[in-house]
Amino acid sequence: MLRKKELIEKLPISLDEKSRERFDVAFRSIGCQDEYCRYHYEMFKSELAYYHSCINGENLKYDAHYYRVAFEANAYAFFRALHSLIESVPYLLNILLDVKPDIEDRHLNWETIKKHLDHEYKLLIEELRASKSYKELEHLVNISKHRRVPRIDCGKLQKEPRFWDSDLDEEFRYYEIELLMEELYNELFANLLKIITNITDSL
Repeated sequence: MLRKKELIEKLPISLDEKSRERFDVAFRSIGCQDEYCRYHYEMFKSELAYYHSCINGENLKYDAHYYRVAFEANAYAFFRALHSLIESVPYLLNILLDVKPDIEDRHLNWETIKKHLDHEYKLLIEELRASKSYKELEHLVNISKHRRVPRIDCGKLQKEPRFWDSDLDEEFRYYEIELLMEELYNELFANLLKIITNITDSL
């Protein structure tokens, strides 16, 4: 992600003091969510390794169930942090575009921003939201937050029929969680960067 200083220096407009403060907070929040993603990714790998060691007979501090809870919790924390990062970008863009005067408006989202952009920039947002990564992430976050927690067995989302009907409603490209994390993060981050840089270049 662009550093805040680099992004401000790229802007051909100047922000007033209040807008700059709000921009600082919004950008810092995005940075925090990115750090949370990195943290939960590393913790997922670490706790999964402990889980495998435990089920292979090594005498560890906790039992296998503890490590299962730990790696599952970190996996879903990663997905939620990444989703929050993506959905907070419209707030950052609103500060620059001044679409809505109330920058804390809870209905501010990608659609709000898209309505005030030229066609080529609308396409970038549509590309992001139509991507397989965006849809997979949104599905995992929504289903785990509001309905149920899909089972992760030995680091993989389960696709067996006995889990499928009750856990997942959609097909995924990858069921190995580490690979899914990397794919979602890399693709969505690249798209976000493209959106931010192209829109700020147009101001």
